[in-house]
Amino acid sequence: MTAAHWRLARVSPDGTHHVVDGVPAYALRYREVGKYHEPGVAPAVDDHGATHVDVLGQPAYAPRFVRTFGFYEGRAAVHGTDGWHHILPDG
Repeated sequence: MTAAHWRLARVSPDGTHHVVDGVPAYALRYREVGKYHEPGVAPAVDDHGATHVDVLGQPAYAPRFVRTFGFYEGRAAVHGTDGWHHILPDG
């Protein structure tokens, strides 16, 4: 999936990845993914914790959290082991 196509991506029926027109957008699978938000990242959870993934399904930054949420107005809420925070798209 290209950077311009994230708006077309949907969460797969099993919730483990994103699809565009029913075709997987990337090969990776997560325990759970959420919908993409501007700037083209989506919340996701794997065995290492919660993060945001880019259009290729790769983590957008290194830190992992307990839970991540969608981006709104340039920031996303994240729940870490040290409490709640806001994060920017680059982590």
